Amino acid sequence: MINITVCPHAHIINLFTDPNDNESDYWLRRKLPASAVARLERYEELASARILDAIEDAMVFWSSEKVDMSGVIREFKLDPEDWDVRSQIEHILEQTLLEVVEWSPSEEATA
Repeated sequence: MINITVCPHAHIINLFTDPNDNESDYWLRRKLPASAVARLERYEELASARILDAIEDAMVFWSSEKVDMSGVIREFKLDPEDWDVRSQIEHILEQTLLEVVEWSPSEEATA
């Protein structure tokens, strides 16, 4: 069993926040801009499914502990550590992040 804890940090929150977003919402008990929360929820849904499809015996957890942190921060933790799995997860998260940054929460309302 590989435990994967994904911890989005402040840079990701900034990428996910629309300019002039004055609304707020909660994600994992943290008050954040509403547009960031909508994208975080989509990121969580898509990335979790992709990780579970790609990595046998994986369990995926999400944490808001780093949403206020910036600098050189690892976005996820593995237990036990496995470099092959780490590179797979990095690729999945990077591709999903790029997809979600381009996604608009209003697209879901019209879909």
